[in-house]
Amino acid sequence: MAKFWTVRTGRSGERTEWGFATGVVGGGWHEMPDLTGVTDKEQLRSIVADVYGGSKNVVANLTGQLWTLRTRIQDGDYIVLPIRATSQIAFGQVVGGGYKYLAKEEDPTKRHVIQVKWLKTDVSKSVLKQDMRYQLGSALTIFEVGNNDAAYRLEQVMAGKQDPGARSAMSPGVAKSPDATQEESGNESTPINLAEVAQDEIAKRLQEDFKGHELSELVEALLTAEGFKCRNSPPGADGGVDVLAGMGPLGMDSPKLVVQVKSQTGAVSDTVLQQLNGAIHRFQADQALLVTFGGVTGPARNYLETQYFNIRVWTIDDIIQSIYKHYSVLDSEMKTRLPLKQIWIPIDSEN
Repeated sequence: MAKFWTVRTGRSGERTEWGFATGVVGGGWHEMPDLTGVTDKEQLRSIVADVYGGSKNVVANLTGQLWTLRTRIQDGDYIVLPIRATSQIAFGQVVGGGYKYLAKEEDPTKRHVIQVKWLKTDVSKSVLKQDMRYQLGSALTIFEVGNNDAAYRLEQVMAGKQDPGARSAMSPGVAKSPDATQEESGNESTPINLAEVAQDEIAKRLQEDFKGHELSELVEALLTAEGFKCRNSPPGADGGVDVLAGMGPLGMDSPKLVVQVKSQTGAVSDTVLQQLNGAIHRFQADQALLVTFGGVTGPARNYLETQYFNIRVWTIDDIIQSIYKHYSVLDSEMKTRLPLKQIWIPIDSEN
């Protein structure tokens, strides 16, 4: 059975696009030296203790993750990477011998990597069952996704199917390998990343309950909370514009926005962006906003580089961050459609 690993690309996924473009995953750990010559785990533990310090548990946790990066992830294994910005996952296969240290890379946060052939980069998390989303929400940076028949289930998802669930009853818990030590698994008591798991659940609710015009209404409510006066197009053909928004008492002052809303989970093409750019001139607006659950394609990202002062994109992460910011002032009807509750939790400073 194939092994599936998660190797995160930054606290907010800031190295994700770079990884897709260069065929790698990982980075981070910039304080650590080249690990190519480290073949003994106790040697690695000593380096970690010197670089990071901290309690015995912290050193053990970091050592376990780096040992996995250095030795346990092998050619032919698979990477499953959660993409926070779009609430999607990417699949890739490990090639080139596993761990690489890119000594010539100028950015020290892009040196410790695994070489990957990316297979799919836009699979919606909504196809995963809740327990699998929880596994991928581990607080660890590097771990094997190995519980609850995970390898079989992820193979099915990678093949374009829905997560079928476990074939037999398996004990829940932190993602780990059956042959891994507790330290290599990151420790049995390692918590999930509650913020990430909560965001995944909100994203799933948005994708299920806010389709088409319903998403336009949510975007209108969020822009209104930002101080815009909005006009929402009625359901049906919209001529490429879902919401018109402007500042001032009548909504006629700058910045004046044309907004296109796409609730499908697939990536939006550059053609849509070009049409939206045309709508700026057609409606005599200042700028355009594309709201999309599925992100944008590679050519669309390239096009956006040339339209920096004309077009902005809200991904599902941007939508959720705006909801967090403005939820208290949304009207009761919108809160009924999207019921959320803020909670406060203590943070373990060592983690």
